[in-house]
Amino acid sequence: PYVFTGNNPVMRIDPDGRAPIRPPGIVILIDPGHGGDDPGAIRGKGKDEADMNLVVGLRATQKIKQLESRYGIESRTSMTRTDDSNPGGSGQPASLKARVDKSKDLSAEIFVSIHVNAAEDKGVDRLDVFTYSNPNDNSKSLQSEIVNALQDVACSDDGVNSRSANFHVLREQNSGVGSVLVEIGFITNDAQNHMLQDDSYLKTIGDAIGEAVFRNAYPGVELPVGPLKADGSF
Repeated sequence: PYVFTGNNPVMRIDPDGRAPIRPPGIVILIDPGHGGDDPGAIRGKGKDEADMNLVVGLRATQKIKQLESRYGIESRTSMTRTDDSNPGGSGQPASLKARVDKSKDLSAEIFVSIHVNAAEDKGVDRLDVFTYSNPNDNSKSLQSEIVNALQDVACSDDGVNSRSANFHVLREQNSGVGSVLVEIGFITNDAQNHMLQDDSYLKTIGDAIGEAVFRNAYPGVELPVGPLKADGSF
């Protein structure tokens, strides 16, 4: 349904030729992990993991919606939470189920869960992008797009890695959903935690994830080089 001419906005004409129609977008669900009574990983004062995840998730969602608007696409991008709340009410099992249930209720085509990691070894400072341990092709292509985008902006000596795991929010998705879980750094590493406490860095990570998701969702678009302005223009 999408027709792209260079960087011109997407338009279709209704059957009577009277007016352009904004085609419905891909159903995208951004999932900032933890929240509410579940702060996730914690290290002393400052932001906890849930706070970091939310900043990145909000920014990624904003970026996707700006790009969809720029190309005349009716956005169907949403989030599992937009504030410091637990989607399941209380407790991790309920939270995980609520996130997957929302994805299924929306018939999401792309699902991206955002987290911050922790390790006993404080020297570990990589970023990881996970698929389910037996990923479908949509998940693998989404993973590749996000890894490539993060490599350009991430603060990490150990780079951005493609990995797989048996995470609930990935395993329980509907068949064919492109789903990944992004660990944006290790709160236990001094250098990464310093960056993760900085909203400007978190928003840069969010921008990179958002643009990568958009590229994956709409492969016919050729995005120009350069930052997106506040109004969604280039």
